[in-house]
Amino acid sequence: MVKDLVGQSFGSLIVLRRALDVDMVSVKSNRDSAHWVCQCACGNIQVFRGTSLRHHEYFTCSSCAKTHR
Repeated sequence: MVKDLVGQSFGSLIVLRRALDVDMVSVKSNRDSAHWVCQCACGNIQVFRGTSLRHHEYFTCSSCAKTHR
């Protein structure tokens, strides 16, 4: 069973909806796990694996993460 993450925030990311196949084109991850479309505080939208969000592996989009390094 997939836990619904819509509306939850993880750092600067807010979960908008569950990812569809069309959203998964650029994702190089296990397609058997649930993926979620998230919006960063900067406005960027990116797809993340649900387990990665829940385990606090991501707090921002990839663009923001690059600027903080």
